[in-house]
Amino acid sequence: VKLAAPELQLAKPYASDTDTPLSQYWVSEKFDGVRAYWDGQSLRTRSGRTIMAPDWFTADFPNTPLDGELWLGRQRFAELSGRVRRLQPKDRDWRGIRYQVFDLPQHPGTFDQRLEAMQSLHKMNIPWLKPVYQWQVKDQAALLKQLKEYVEKGAEGLILHRGGAYHRVGRSDNVLKLKPLTDAEAYVLQHLPGKGKYQGMMGSILVVLEGGRMLKIGSG
Repeated sequence: VKLAAPELQLAKPYASDTDTPLSQYWVSEKFDGVRAYWDGQSLRTRSGRTIMAPDWFTADFPNTPLDGELWLGRQRFAELSGRVRRLQPKDRDWRGIRYQVFDLPQHPGTFDQRLEAMQSLHKMNIPWLKPVYQWQVKDQAALLKQLKEYVEKGAEGLILHRGGAYHRVGRSDNVLKLKPLTDAEAYVLQHLPGKGKYQGMMGSILVVLEGGRMLKIGSG
């Protein structure tokens, strides 16, 4: 079943060459799982498709919205994706899957306040429903050191949430993602012809990035 896509808060890439006030942010692991929005009745993907979890998995979940990640473990995304996308869920597939909650989308407070409210999930005594562990760092050197340590253990990267920020749909500096290799989405504007020995072949493509910047990417 596909419903309207949930209104999610999305992360922007962390820019190491800017003066991001790290003391204002909470840091957590970036999980290589399946983003899942709990709307109070069912789990949904980013696109709005219902995730067919077994009844027992969500039976005692709160009736308030949660935003998080279904996770099986580091570097197990393909296996996890295959399990949770089945139209007929199998109990054995969901054993070991955890729902790592990193936000309360409809809580009216700042992230500091939402983080405190998320701790009440511990009291529900559901082994597979947990708030994501969050911590703080003093400076960029400490942040990059932790990134290296986490990635060496198989993590995808780190996520930063601005403590004083209210929940905001879409991308903003309120949520930042930090990975060892940055990536970006771009729209292809034009295929450019090759020159010299590459004449008659595709030379490069002209793309436009999210902010409107254009650049050429070689076909190699």
